Amino acid sequence: RPPFSMAELVATVSGADVKVWRPDSQRAECTASTALRCEASALQWSPTNGALACGGFDGRAHLLKPSGELLGVIPQAPEDVAEANGAINALAFSKGSRYLATGGADAEVVIWDLKRKSKLKTLSGHVDEVNAVVYSPGDQHVASGGASGAVLLHSPVSGLAVGEMRVVSDVPDADGGITSLHYSPHRRQMLASSSMDGRVQLWDTGIRRLGRNLQAAAGASPCWQASFSPTASGLVAAACGDGRVTLLDVNAPGASKGVGSIALGAEARCLSWRSDGGVVAAGAADGRVVWIDPRMLSSSLGAGYGGSGSAVIYTTAAHVGA
Repeated sequence: RPPFSMAELVATVSGADVKVWRPDSQRAECTASTALRCEASALQWSPTNGALACGGFDGRAHLLKPSGELLGVIPQAPEDVAEANGAINALAFSKGSRYLATGGADAEVVIWDLKRKSKLKTLSGHVDEVNAVVYSPGDQHVASGGASGAVLLHSPVSGLAVGEMRVVSDVPDADGGITSLHYSPHRRQMLASSSMDGRVQLWDTGIRRLGRNLQAAAGASPCWQASFSPTASGLVAAACGDGRVTLLDVNAPGASKGVGSIALGAEARCLSWRSDGGVVAAGAADGRVVWIDPRMLSSSLGAGYGGSGSAVIYTTAAHVGA
């Protein structure tokens, strides 16, 4: 297998313990470990990996250098601190890293000006907590997903809502709450979401319409995250509550879109692609990070689902016992 790019870093969190890892072809080295002042529920790198934003249970975003050194905390103004209400569940940097969007338990999305360290806009419209937020390519929109199942599009300039999309589930009493959002790097208006009912949705944000609603997790398990491959158009990786990382080909014809899946031995809670598409780092609920070669995974499975040990490059005990 080709070696990892040494320029790419992976961040993990458990409670208030944030760690930064530098992976290579044999193992991942922990290069920084920071204890925040409160537990964190979300992490997001800036586009250049120059800063790491941590969403705190205190309603504030804690900004770190890759070395683990604290850059600052948002909000800082007393009036903004007083309005902080509940955990930050999601964070997203703008393309130039000037702005940070946060969403959380207060059902609002807030855009922060990181240069001035002040609140720029408050985006409203959700009726329940916000679990996902992302800037569109080019920063034309901020997309956010809520526990109610709604995906909202806002203009970051005016702060006004410009679209709302929602799945009508065909399963009675199904929980369709949105758990993640990710724009395709290949089709600028295609947005993927994952949901508590175990599905991955594909939205055309240009016409505000659902394109496909694909089953990713087995049974009643949630799908915690869905992310497009940075290089393979139409390939989506999904971290599922059934303990599997599943690959979906959203361009494939027919009803079945599964390319392959691998069992982690614990609930898969999050994942991240390497920039060349050659590796997926998956976070498991037991504190491990499993480094997966998706090419080995898909080539080893044929028509059915099932794990392949050869697809695992190695496993890192990131927060085991924490």
